[in-house]
Amino acid sequence: MILALDLGNYNIKTSEMVCFPSYFQEGPNDNPLGEDVIIYNKKTYTMQKGDFDNTYNKALKNYIPNVLYALDKSSRVAKEFDLFLGVPADNTGIIEDFRKTLQNKDFEFKINGTVRKIKINRIMGVGEGISAFYSLPAELRALPTIVIDIGGRTVNVGVFQNHRLIKRFTVPQGMIDLYDNIAKRYNSNGNRVVTEQVNDLIDRGFIKDVHVEYTAFVKKIMNRIDKEVDRQFYNVYYCGGGAVRLEKQLLLYGGNLMPNPLFANVLGNRNIAKSQWGE
Repeated sequence: MILALDLGNYNIKTSEMVCFPSYFQEGPNDNPLGEDVIIYNKKTYTMQKGDFDNTYNKALKNYIPNVLYALDKSSRVAKEFDLFLGVPADNTGIIEDFRKTLQNKDFEFKINGTVRKIKINRIMGVGEGISAFYSLPAELRALPTIVIDIGGRTVNVGVFQNHRLIKRFTVPQGMIDLYDNIAKRYNSNGNRVVTEQVNDLIDRGFIKDVHVEYTAFVKKIMNRIDKEVDRQFYNVYYCGGGAVRLEKQLLLYGGNLMPNPLFANVLGNRNIAKSQWGE
């Protein structure tokens, strides 16, 4: 099975439209009937629970549990995978690190009591934001385009002209930074929440007036982008989980959300993989 996989700092996403939070908790599980548990290399991991790993270099994280979980959620029957990975636009060299750990390797693990044996064959990768460009229809890719991908720890920007990438760069800010600021403001009033709770508490109406932080965050990243490229001469598209959350503030600067913005990178990577490897 060919699978595009985005090992995001906030969410893990695959081209099978799978999405889940990137954190997990190592150690014995205290709620065995209510959570997904992976046992790998004699260690137990409770998925979608715990704290964010804020290590910038994704290849230095303990990412294997998330990879195995993503493969299992994407296909319960495939035994071999070719993976197309997305990485920060200014950090594409880490693909070699992923290859050393994953390529041509066999993995045996247990998920919720079921044993799975899989093999990862080929590994390929491209910068985030760059890959999202290839999820656009051909007629839109023919136009001068900027893709702004707002992720958990970074904002990745790709600038395209005549179907070619002419510039790429990364702004080292992301949604985890934004949620951390919101948590600090909320906690200053005597509350005790952590960054991992903020998204849910906003949706449930407990944390209010977040438009102030949203507006300041978007202004900051757009100012950084404007130092690198003049947006007025391009069609601008936003993608990533941050684009969905910040849509109202982003559109004040012009541009549009990409079709299916949350999965734009993995869908673009799947298109690239098909062109390189076939179906």
